[in-house]
Amino acid sequence: MITIPMEYDDETGEVIREASTVFELQDIRRNKKYANMKKESNVFHSFVSENYGSFFFLFYKDLSKLVDKQYSIRFLYICTFSNYAGNLIYGNAKGDGRYMVAKDLHEVLGLGKNETNKTKNILISAGLISENEKGHLLLNTEYSAKGKLNKTQKKATKVRIFEDAIRTLYEKATPREHKQLGLLIVMLPLISLKYNVVCENPTCELESEIVPISLKKLAEMLGYEVDKNSASKLKRVLFNIKVAGEYVIMVSATGNGTFVTVNPRIFYKGTLLENVEYLTKMFKLAVKTK
Repeated sequence: MITIPMEYDDETGEVIREASTVFELQDIRRNKKYANMKKESNVFHSFVSENYGSFFFLFYKDLSKLVDKQYSIRFLYICTFSNYAGNLIYGNAKGDGRYMVAKDLHEVLGLGKNETNKTKNILISAGLISENEKGHLLLNTEYSAKGKLNKTQKKATKVRIFEDAIRTLYEKATPREHKQLGLLIVMLPLISLKYNVVCENPTCELESEIVPISLKKLAEMLGYEVDKNSASKLKRVLFNIKVAGEYVIMVSATGNGTFVTVNPRIFYKGTLLENVEYLTKMFKLAVKTK
């Protein structure tokens, strides 16, 4: 950007040219690129909102190490009751701004009283939720956040968790099935940034260099007993999980072996419209396949 100063007539002092700013070609290109990126970002977020609804960010790096599978899915369900400040707002009272308290968890989680108390204590001990002096339950925003992220959160390892999908999965499951749903959370660190493929190098952005994890190897990583039936057992469990009429995973086979893709309806890390559109179409196509 070049600034051209005001020019005066040497004899009269009259202004013969006002000060002006001239944008160089590189500035114009930079501004155009930024405008295009902003437009693409807006289109991406519109697509996500229209197809998958509202979401929160989960900073999942240590989650599966902090609590067992059944408690991790319960934590995600609790997160769907959060407002932008990390306060938990309860059910029909949301419009009145009533904060969730410990006694609400029994009804919210749909568990027995003993299991509710155990879940609450485990989540508090793990630092995932807390109880303030007024008895209100709060989320730890180091693990879950809605809305605009701060600098630290932007740099953290995270994924979008779609609230409608998590609520549907949780509310249709029995407490005994919570461990099965928790498998999806254990898989989070293995899901690729762009393509939702379960792989050994999830931050890789070049599809030709992604190293998929086979169903058999995934079963071993998830703690299944190593035998010839481990892949079939895991496949049977995951294929029993559906949301909005769609399977939560897709198992694809090539001459090189099998690989697993996770439905972006549940969670998605990427930011490119073309990738999430493709995945959306593939899982809708899978619904129609007979």
